[in-house]
Amino acid sequence: MYWTEVKNDLRPEAYPLDSIHDRLKKEKCPFSSYFDSKKKQHFSPVLEWLSAQGR
Repeated sequence: MYWTEVKNDLRPEAYPLDSIHDRLKKEKCPFSSYFDSKKKQHFSPVLEWLSAQGR
């Protein structure tokens, strides 16, 4: 599921587990670019900030 699909009126029953395969055939997997995101969104500034906060 994409974030754009998450709305206040979202009903989990509209997305039964047995529909996942058909859905993935029709739409790209929302996690397909998961590992590419760290190239675009560097996490080191967050870690540095947390370290500076003593966390």
